[in-house]
Amino acid sequence: MYNTSNSGDLNPGYYYWQDTKWQRLMPQGDIYSNVKYDGTNFFYINDSGNEVQIDLEELVQDIETNTFIRKVEAVVDADGKVTSPTVYYYFSEEAIRNWLAADAANTDPSTMPNTDPGVVEIEIASDIAENFEFILNKTITYEGEQKTVEEIIKMISSEVEGNVIYTEVGGEMVFQYYNGTEYITIDLGDFVVKNQLTYEVKGGDDVNVANVIDENHTTYTVEVKAAMPKFFYMPTILFDTSTIQNGLTVNLHQEYIDQFTAANIKKNPNAPATIPHLPSENDLHYYVTDFDDNVIDIVEITDTGMLTYNVINNSGPYSYVTVVFVVK
Repeated sequence: MYNTSNSGDLNPGYYYWQDTKWQRLMPQGDIYSNVKYDGTNFFYINDSGNEVQIDLEELVQDIETNTFIRKVEAVVDADGKVTSPTVYYYFSEEAIRNWLAADAANTDPSTMPNTDPGVVEIEIASDIAENFEFILNKTITYEGEQKTVEEIIKMISSEVEGNVIYTEVGGEMVFQYYNGTEYITIDLGDFVVKNQLTYEVKGGDDVNVANVIDENHTTYTVEVKAAMPKFFYMPTILFDTSTIQNGLTVNLHQEYIDQFTAANIKKNPNAPATIPHLPSENDLHYYVTDFDDNVIDIVEITDTGMLTYNVINNSGPYSYVTVVFVVK
């Protein structure tokens, strides 16, 4: 059936009866199907076959996203210390809708509080820290070449003259520092000498230390006694008992040194040139363990090994005395 006039909610056109109402037919030659534009507005045909204007503004508002991100800058005090870091807040569609519905006065989402339910605080700092290595390894085009972010940072930093730089001077690569006026070459040799670790060497029960000091160094000569026996017998010497007299002396340590360092020592070809010995009289304790007390009276032995004795009976030109050295 073709309707020739507006009748109720029916406009002119072809119709057929179905489900207790007239349904409009859309012939192939019709200029539009269910939407048309008249140069100003858009229209669609409703279930009754009538043209209804489309409100594009309302349509767009219904389907567009209203989410946004708000940045709150860091707070820095007068000393340059950050008292509050930079924070980003994400406002979702759901949060915005709930805020608008909560109060008729809520009309502008840009005024929503950061603390409103559904607003998400984004931890930018931690996110960057966790993905820093990934960021450094990202490749981008820099000066016409593909470079990683880390390579670009290194290239830029090498070209920036900061307080200390590494550069070529006179054909040599050197470190320089900026003194406020010019760059001064750093003498690394002098720097190392002045800032190297200093070790203190001390003598002990088994170590004798002698040192020679120059301008920058101290050279230590260390004689180790740990490998030596704890005691040994003094080399053989003769005690003069040819005349009865008092106050005779023998320097036990010096007699020992004279024999161990004598120029006429005989040795096998592979033996060292010198015999190991203790050069200081304070390295030893001195003991007389046996002597002829009918001929000699031992008066005293000092801590430095000076022995004083008296000849009390003339029994011959010489007499024996057994001396033991104990290593301190």
